Amino acid sequence: MTKVKFSALISEMRGKLNGSVFTKNRYGNALRNKVTPVNRRTSYQQAIKQRFTFYSQKWRSLTPAQVNAWNASTEDFKSSNVFGDSIRPTGSNLYCALNANLALIGGVELTDPPLQKNIEGVKSFGLTVNSQPGSEKFSIDFNPSPTNADVDHLILATRCYSPGKSYVQGQYRMIGIISGGTASAYDALHEWQNKFGVLVGGQMVSVKLVPVHRVTGCKSKAGNELASKVL
Repeated sequence: MTKVKFSALISEMRGKLNGSVFTKNRYGNALRNKVTPVNRRTSYQQAIKQRFTFYSQKWRSLTPAQVNAWNASTEDFKSSNVFGDSIRPTGSNLYCALNANLALIGGVELTDPPLQKNIEGVKSFGLTVNSQPGSEKFSIDFNPSPTNADVDHLILATRCYSPGKSYVQGQYRMIGIISGGTASAYDALHEWQNKFGVLVGGQMVSVKLVPVHRVTGCKSKAGNELASKVL
């Protein structure tokens, strides 16, 4: 759906319209032809979508008082759209989003809205990857250590890719979870191998960590995205 921001005339437009895509780059607003890519929806995205569907159905079983409480709490969960304008979710979207996040980490389902929480995730992390037989390693070291006891971190990683490749956003898959209170460093070798197979020396892998509050389901954007060459 195309998004338009009006002033005296149109000042910004985003999204798709028929065969065209309105976008913005460092040179300003742009219009390009719409291209339909191969469906690269990740397992992480699929899991979120499935859980959204599940909780959309459960939303109908909430009591009127619970529905009113969720609707009233949305003011505390505002975010920004592509124009930087403040927007807020509906009560049902908030209920589904927080419970979908909790389901990913094995948290307890919410029927009443929580208070908004500031997520204290890791501030920085490093990645060491080794493919040498007998010395295989996929280690994530992070700061601070241990992690906040109330915050889990979803580990999103890519398979091995060519060092010449610069864009890998569509390649991320969820491979595991760093539980709250875990001390550095975290060994993710078996989790990566179970998802992608064999590490290839000379190739690259990328990782990002997504903090999720264990009680409220509040989620922050991924921490620093990090790429490392496989030794």
